[in-house]
This record gives sequence, C-alpha cells and structure tokens, in this order.
Amino acid sequence: MRMKRLISSVVLAVMLCLPMLADSYHDALVQYMNGSGVVDMSQYTQMLQPMTAQMFPDDPQAAQAFTEYMTTQIMTDITEIYEPAFRRHVSLQELQELAALYADPKYAGLQQRSMQIVSNMQQTSEYQLFVSQFSEAIQNIMQDKPARNVQIADEVSKEYADAFYQFYRQSGIDEILMRAYRSIFDNLGEQLRQSGISNPQTKVDEIIRYTTQNMPKVLLALFQNALTIDDLHLLTELTGKPAYKHSMEAVAEMASDPMALGIALIRKMAEWMEVHYPKYAAPLNQTLQVLGQ
Repeated sequence: MRMKRLISSVVLAVMLCLPMLADSYHDALVQYMNGSGVVDMSQYTQMLQPMTAQMFPDDPQAAQAFTEYMTTQIMTDITEIYEPAFRRHVSLQELQELAALYADPKYAGLQQRSMQIVSNMQQTSEYQLFVSQFSEAIQNIMQDKPARNVQIADEVSKEYADAFYQFYRQSGIDEILMRAYRSIFDNLGEQLRQSGISNPQTKVDEIIRYTTQNMPKVLLALFQNALTIDDLHLLTELTGKPAYKHSMEAVAEMASDPMALGIALIRKMAEWMEVHYPKYAAPLNQTLQVLGQ
C-alpha cells in the first residue's frame, strides 16, 4: 500500500510539473523569437498586404483587420508554428542561453541586422542583378553552355570576404537558403522530365551548383554595405555556440517547406478572424480548401 501511494505521488508530481515545463519552454521560445530577429515581421507584412488587397479590394476595414492581426497576434502564431521544430532541436537550457545572449546589445543588434539583410535580400538592387544573371545562367545551362558567375565587387577586400564566408558557413544561413530553394529545384526537375528535356537531373544539379556558388556573393555585397569586419567576427563568435547551431537547425527545418509554413499561418489567421472579424475568415478558409487543407 505504501509503495502504491509513493507511485501515485510520483505520477501526480510528474503530471503537475509537465505543464510547468511546457510553459517554461514556450515562454523561453517567445523571448528568443522576439530578441533574435530570426523572424522578420516586415517579410510577413509584404506577403500579407498583397493577399489582403486581392481578397478584399476597396475594403478599408479589411486592411484595418489585417493590420490589427499583424500587430497583436501574428508573432504568437508564428511562435506556435515554429515550436515543434524547436522542441526537436533546441533544449530549454539552450533557449535560455540564447535569450540571455540576445539581451546583450552587443549581440542582439548585430543578429537582427544580419537576419534582416537575409530576409530583405529580394528587395535589393544587388539581388535584382543576380536574378537577371541567374536567368541568363539557366538558359545557358539548358543549352549545355557555361554559365557566367557573379563577380565580387572590387571594393570588397579579401580579408572581409574571408570573414564573411566563415560567418556564412558557420551561421547556417547557407543551409537555410538552400533548403528553401530545394523544393523549387525538385519541382523544376519534375517539370524538365515532363517536358522531355535531356539529362534533366544533370541540369538541375548544375543549377544547384551555380546557386550555391553565386548566392553568397550577393549576400557578401549586402553585408559589406551594412556590417564591419569586427561585426562579422562577433557574429561568428555567436554562431559558434552549440545553442545557436541547434536553433538554426530548427529554422532550417521550417525553411525546407515554405508552402507548409504559409498554409499554417493562413490557418492561424483564419482562426483569429473567426473570433474578431468573422466576415474575413471565409475567404481565408476558401484559400485553404483550394490548397487542399
């Protein structure tokens, strides 16, 4: 009987502690998400604004509703979407370590600036030039011709370039970007096969090689305009920590399926609209149905 009571006490203690641990992890993740800059809210604003305008043209209240969602709820929803991946890769202690690091202005500002450079890359003239060269490169690859590589600007010193590439590899940014593009490359390979293109996988492999070799050069130019070499050394110090590496593994996992991430966010947004602005929930639910969700 005594043993039975002891077991019951242990079970009760575990059941009481588990919610506390879950809340501690979630709270630590919220602190990390808010401090790390790993999620750039401007990127989501740029994604949602055109969708709102398309779904609800000439409806100023719709814009107001979505603005309210962006300012009061979206970060909570994004954190919940990311949480399963973080639980797979990052311990509570590591999250707390990172939160403490990002509370240090020395790291926090640099980390946020570096993530903003990556997130906003597509809006830059350097990226637009790359897109133009990338289109030309793909045409040449399809015709079995050599593709012209991106040239590094003369004002970027070898010392700075070396420091950047060390940070780029160690930070996991390369893995995040390539995972995000991998699904696109997989779809491209299938399209080439259906079009009867000869050696489709060879061509896709060459496009991947070209992207892997040249995309960092675009980021190098952007970082050179925004961060000093001393900034890069500090970032490299940060990214060398196991806790950071594990957090980037979680982010890379999420980046590997951008479609699923977008669908999850639309679902969260529809649930919020159902409560606060029901008339705007229906089009979002219709979008999910079209996407098979």
